[in-house]
Amino acid sequence: MHMHMASSLSVEEIRHKINTSPINELMKDIDTYDEFLTAEYNRITEPYRIAMHRVTELKKQRREEEIRNCDHDFERFCEYHNDVYFTCRKCGYEK
Repeated sequence: MHMHMASSLSVEEIRHKINTSPINELMKDIDTYDEFLTAEYNRITEPYRIAMHRVTELKKQRREEEIRNCDHDFERFCEYHNDVYFTCRKCGYEK
């Protein structure tokens, strides 16, 4: 089966074929199904991935602004004798 033949099938039809066809029949078309389903999945999820990336960027900017605008009150921590770090009690910034 070629890619254009797979694209003429719906995702539901491919799912049905995968669940009901004999294994030897599936093996000859499995790469085509894989390519089609991957492309279809990427097309459907692209708007969500773009939106989630933007949300992640905005959260990062918000956190950077919180740290930049904080009047830090650092507390010293030592986990090991040579491992010293400081954490702000107000915003949680670690240095």
